[in-house]
Amino acid sequence: MSFTLPRQIVDVTDAARAQPAPAVPTLHEPFTSRLADPDTDAAMIADWMSRPHLADTWDRDFGAQRWRDHLAAQRDGTYSRPMIVSDNGEPILYAEVYRPAQDVIAHLYDAEPGDIGIHLAMADPGRGHRGTLHALVGPFILGLLAREPDCRRILVDPEASNVAACSAAERFGGVSLGDHDLLGHRIRLYCIAIERGDTDTGETAYAGAQVTHRGDSA
Repeated sequence: MSFTLPRQIVDVTDAARAQPAPAVPTLHEPFTSRLADPDTDAAMIADWMSRPHLADTWDRDFGAQRWRDHLAAQRDGTYSRPMIVSDNGEPILYAEVYRPAQDVIAHLYDAEPGDIGIHLAMADPGRGHRGTLHALVGPFILGLLAREPDCRRILVDPEASNVAACSAAERFGGVSLGDHDLLGHRIRLYCIAIERGDTDTGETAYAGAQVTHRGDSA
C-alpha cells in the first residue's frame, strides 16, 4: 500500500509537476547536510518527534516504521526532500525542503513552480536558546539557493502562537501573508523574497516580499 504524504496535493500545474526534487544545501563547517536515510535515520527522527517541543507543533509523534515510510515516500517523489543537518558530525536537526506549488499552502497564496518551502525541527530546544539555530538558518538558506537557481521566494509557516519562530522568520526577511487554519493548526505564512545578485559574484540576498495571499488572514 502506498504511503500518502499529508500535505502533498496532486492537482497541480504541469510547470509545478515538472520541477525536480529540492536540492540538498551545501553547508560549511561545522555544519553538514545530507538526505535522511529511511533505514538508518527513522528511529532517531521518531525519537526526536516524540519530544514535547516537536510533538505539539509537528504532529509526527509516530513510530519508527511509519517514519521509515514517510522518509521513503519523500525520496521516491519530487515534492519534498527529508534532510539531516549535523554540527561537528552530531545530528542536530531534521529538515523538510519542499515545493509549495505541490503543497496545501498553494491554496493560501499564489504559488510559483520555483518557490521553496522549509520546515526545520531542532532535536534539542536548548541549542536554539544557545543560538545554534540562528547561526544555521542563514547558511542553510544561502546553501539551498546556491543549488536552486530558479528560486525567488522561500515560504515558512510556523504556528501563529510560536512567537520565537515568527520572530525568526521576520528576522530573516519574512513578510507575513496572514494567519490561516491548516490541517488542525493555526499557522502564520511568511514569504522571504530572494534578490539574486551578479551571477559572476554569486551574491544572493533575501528581502521582504509583496505577493497576493488568500483565505482567512487575520
